[in-house]
Amino acid sequence: MRQDVSSTLPAGQALVVDNPYGDVRLRFGGYENVLELHAVTQQPEAGKTIALKPSVDGDRYRIAPRLPEGTLVAPGQRLDMVILVPLGHAVSVHTERGLIESRGVRADIELRSTAGDIAVRGTQGSVRAETGPGSI
Repeated sequence: MRQDVSSTLPAGQALVVDNPYGDVRLRFGGYENVLELHAVTQQPEAGKTIALKPSVDGDRYRIAPRLPEGTLVAPGQRLDMVILVPLGHAVSVHTERGLIESRGVRADIELRSTAGDIAVRGTQGSVRAETGPGSI
């Protein structure tokens, strides 16, 4: 299942992404304050649906997909994202085992994965990256 979301952000609004279900790929999204999110879910028939409802949390735009309370991830279930980040919008990303990749982003980024790999290329801004047994 594919989901596409486009949101106009206030200039400079920070972005927080917390995806425990898969990969997050960041790409440069242009000079307008428009964020584009493209998500693909692998949804087994037995699994509950992962809800993807971006929201504003204080002064940050938050993308944090979640299963219903008390539900576990079904075997083979995942949600991977590509996020087109506009110029000057700082990004903080957290995954559990999923890959985090940033290419060409023009903003400060903070990338944390419990056990996934992190790759950064062509990013213009400060970069902070941390992972457990994954590679950077």
